[in-house]
Amino acid sequence: QLVGGVLEALRQGEPVLAAPDMKRSERVRYRLAPFLLERQPTLLYGPGGSGKSMMALWWSMLISTPVSGNETGYEAEVGAVLYLDYEDEADTLRERQQAIVKGLGDFLDDMNILYRRCWQPIAGDITAIQAMILEHNISTVIIDSAAKACGGDPLSLPLTMSYFIALRSLNITTLTIHHQPKNIPSEKETPYGNQYWISEPRSIFHFVATQELNGDTLNLGIFDKAGNHR
Repeated sequence: QLVGGVLEALRQGEPVLAAPDMKRSERVRYRLAPFLLERQPTLLYGPGGSGKSMMALWWSMLISTPVSGNETGYEAEVGAVLYLDYEDEADTLRERQQAIVKGLGDFLDDMNILYRRCWQPIAGDITAIQAMILEHNISTVIIDSAAKACGGDPLSLPLTMSYFIALRSLNITTLTIHHQPKNIPSEKETPYGNQYWISEPRSIFHFVATQELNGDTLNLGIFDKAGNHR
């Protein structure tokens, strides 16, 4: 019945609104300020092995945990999170989660994060994902990472557009983790792929991590690359 309802809603599409009826919405602007705009796609990209997945999990924990911004330094609208993992296994996520709780406080214990190991491109798996979102009242979807989730080379325009159309059909907040090309000048650091990886996300953040030789501290930088998107 649930799948049938999802398919029927998908076939009907969005309702038509008369211009006078389109009043200003009072809903929240951010799911996680100042990074994740509510009901919009966000892209977080950077070099491999820089800790992007750890940061995405940290954001997921903030969203799914009913704690105040005074405790974490972030303001989040609380809701369930669905983590779609194309890179690792549930045990890896669990270890990262335990490390974050150990380092930042046990107030993060009461979390509502659902995990799914994935291998099908999102565009071909969208009906099942939509059903999960409805069944578990998901507020935010994390996709780790873009190349496998879009089903091939991010330089492919059809694959890229299918990916973002699928995300739009979810009508909730999404965060896509992506990589950047190797061996290019720092001033030209962009997400790997065609121009739509820049134009389609509502928010874009470049993730940079540095560490001194033999050091035990990782310095993180998150740079807003959205330009005039917002």
